[in-house]
Amino acid sequence: MVEKTYSGGEKGLITKSTAYKIWWAGRYLERIENTARMGLIALECGKDVNELPKVLGINKDVFTYLKDNLDVLREDLRSFGDEAVINSVATLEGAIYAKNNDLKEYFKGVLQAALFLGSIIEDKIGPTITTFYPRKQEEIKTQ
Repeated sequence: MVEKTYSGGEKGLITKSTAYKIWWAGRYLERIENTARMGLIALECGKDVNELPKVLGINKDVFTYLKDNLDVLREDLRSFGDEAVINSVATLEGAIYAKNNDLKEYFKGVLQAALFLGSIIEDKIGPTITTFYPRKQEEIKTQ
């Protein structure tokens, strides 16, 4: 038997539009994460970060690209995110808008914030596994 929600829907199911928002939020979060990783790799190899847009195939600088992806990600997360998700988005926003004097620390901060947000989202929408153990049958006492 499927448990019904207050609004009449089935518990555990999500609407098509929410699933769409979750999917796109994952894509934009992945873009932010991969851009931060590429920035770290470029710096480790002694490359200039200004060369990253050519490698990534984007037509703007890396910092604008990160900010644009964050804007779309934030809008997608508002449709299903709870307080923990929105707070972790604020953490990612703080990392992206931080001063980028030390680029290695900047990209590390963005990467850590993106990974943190990803784990919060997975905790929110991941399946809940409940294990039921059979109870021991009580002894029947005869009088």
